Amino acid sequence: MNKSALDFFKLIDGELDRAAKEIKNRVFSEYRNMPWTHEQRMKLQPLVRKELDYLMLGLLGDIDNVGCVLPEDYYGWLITNRDNQDIRDENQDYSDMWFEFLYEKHNE
Repeated sequence: MNKSALDFFKLIDGELDRAAKEIKNRVFSEYRNMPWTHEQRMKLQPLVRKELDYLMLGLLGDIDNVGCVLPEDYYGWLITNRDNQDIRDENQDYSDMWFEFLYEKHNE
């Protein structure tokens, strides 16, 4: 994966980690009187993060128009770096690149 894409996905990854932690904290705060087990407490943040990863996968798929989900007059959008170069590696979809990023992250 090229440096521009890797840097972009690392930024997204950090934001999703922070969002998953914040959602977990809000759920536990809102439902603090519930008898949460240790196992439930340990599973909530990873579950939220997984859903956020799927949300990002869908969003990036929409940007690339994977599955032709956009209106007819849109072909999709480009994510470019400061030099106005598309961050994609060849013809790979952004959503495929995100999936690859997550795979590499979990298999390091």
